[in-house]
Amino acid sequence: MNNYFITAQVIVTLSIPYVWILRPANIVKEFKQFDLNALTCNAAGSAKIVLSTLLIAGIPYPAWKGIQPDIPAC
Repeated sequence: MNNYFITAQVIVTLSIPYVWILRPANIVKEFKQFDLNALTCNAAGSAKIVLSTLLIAGIPYPAWKGIQPDIPAC
């Protein structure tokens, strides 16, 4: 089950920067369509990229997520 969570974390972490960094024209077009300014677009993009980075950083450090690692007792 833990492998499913790690796989989902990797997929989300790779897809967010792909959309926000490699395809910014689509994002800007959508924000203009909803009458949102560039500051809102940049803030949302920055927040998503930072949070996705933290999401991938949580894989090797499960204690950050409040999950105790499965370490057998001696």
